[in-house]
Amino acid sequence: MDYREGRKRLEEERLWVHTIDSKGKSKRDRRRRGKYHVSERINLLLDPGTWFEYGEFARSPEPRLRDRSQRDGTMTGFGKINGQTVAIIGDDITVLGGTQSLGNVRKVERVLKIAFKKNFPIISLSEGGGLRVPDCMGTGFTRIIGEHDPVRALAGLANQHNRPLFICGVFGYCYGDPALRASSADITIMVEDSAVALSGPPLLEAAISEKISDIELGGPELHEIKTGVVDRVVKTEDDCIKMIKDVLHILRPPEVPSDPVDRLVPSLESIVPHDNRKVYDMRKVVDQICDSGEWLELKPKFILSGLKPTIAPI
Repeated sequence: MDYREGRKRLEEERLWVHTIDSKGKSKRDRRRRGKYHVSERINLLLDPGTWFEYGEFARSPEPRLRDRSQRDGTMTGFGKINGQTVAIIGDDITVLGGTQSLGNVRKVERVLKIAFKKNFPIISLSEGGGLRVPDCMGTGFTRIIGEHDPVRALAGLANQHNRPLFICGVFGYCYGDPALRASSADITIMVEDSAVALSGPPLLEAAISEKISDIELGGPELHEIKTGVVDRVVKTEDDCIKMIKDVLHILRPPEVPSDPVDRLVPSLESIVPHDNRKVYDMRKVVDQICDSGEWLELKPKFILSGLKPTIAPI
């Protein structure tokens, strides 16, 4: 194969990969439901012109799925948000339900290894199912488990002491690996029509003959109030993308403070009562103390249900 033939083949492969990004009907249907394609989420999240994709030409190892497994169901790479380099893992639910196989596990592993080494914040745009059948049945599962580096890298996301900042946006129904990422992130933001659980309703029905909806199984009310897995719930995908940017800005601020270092806050005298037996709104206090009122409340509705208060012995 000479250079021209190789170049032509490369362009044909790239065109095939990007057909999933521009499929008219499926894309219009998703937008009508307020859902973006993962490539659109990445474009909205990152600074223009900074996206570098890794593993663009990955496919399923299963021969019968090769012609419909663009990127093997996930987009991975690096970009910048307000000048800060970040690593991106984006599930593509329009490709085989955003399920995981050997190809995309290796892609995720490579991006995570670089992020761990360079201390780049990791952002997961989660929406999809778990391990893909039949890619991961029998010897397929053995192939993934046998790849020690991918397993080690994915397990590293759960080690909060030795990993970079990890932010997860939940944009739809998440089961398997996307759900594990949502539960192990430092900050998890969830769109209100999404769900997070280890297994979906069809598998649950097959196992115990119980019918349940996605929202009942792992919707925002459960995770925002009872489990505490989700830090904030938002209405739309645009709100989720904006909040990811806000979190990154607050936790990775610029070196120059946005407030004068000697700023006084006389308003606290009227907010905090002199009588310590009277209640007051702590949110107003935090709003006054933080630079330019920039702060983000986490888990505002979380309740430790089922726990009884205890009194320590004197």
